[in-house]
Amino acid sequence: FRRRQLPRLPRTPVRLDAMALFPGGSRQPVQVLDLSLGGMKIALAGAPPPGAALEIMVDDHALAASIAWRNEFYAGLLFDIPLPPAELERLIALSAARSGGKPGQASRSAAAPR
Repeated sequence: FRRRQLPRLPRTPVRLDAMALFPGGSRQPVQVLDLSLGGMKIALAGAPPPGAALEIMVDDHALAASIAWRNEFYAGLLFDIPLPPAELERLIALSAARSGGKPGQASRSAAAPR
């Protein structure tokens, strides 16, 4: 499941606090900004280069991924294994619940630039 093998999957705006876990043990708080079956966009200043592996901890679940692209403030991640549709729906519902039922609204995080 790698880039260019499948068309870009639809993304859903979310706001979820998460933790990026990098090889070697370093950790950094991030905010998930959108989510699809195949990946996510996160707020992450100074992301590693494309191809770098990491795990994202969201609500005590680890999602293995790699950096697909990055810029100064954000990174696009590609999951090693696509999310099951039920897990995608659970995370979208979690985002809505934490933002008072408004999709794409901030849950509480200092990870995203303002």
